[in-house]
Amino acid sequence: MNIALVDDMPQELTRLSGIIEDYGLKHHIPVELSTFASGEALLSDYRPLQYTLIFMDIYMDGMSGVDAVQNIRESDKETLIVFLTTSADHTFDAFKVHAYEYILKVPESEKLKA
Repeated sequence: MNIALVDDMPQELTRLSGIIEDYGLKHHIPVELSTFASGEALLSDYRPLQYTLIFMDIYMDGMSGVDAVQNIRESDKETLIVFLTTSADHTFDAFKVHAYEYILKVPESEKLKA
């Protein structure tokens, strides 16, 4: 399973990477993780269906996570998107771009595994 993590906070990328890697090991699911510090960084070499799942922060310097996903959806309608954010303010915007899930930070390990 190819997973992208997009967050401008390095400690969040490290924490989420650990949760996902632990889950993959526990459930015998091979996981390839790619981390990005911005939506622009993800989009710089994005190809449709490159990732099975993208965990996307919303509030980042530069392009917001919702704007990045709008760009992705122009060519990729299938990749699952999970928004991880500190506010419920963009829930409607997230589901307009067909988000799979919208999770408020700091997510518990069990919520990510659901």
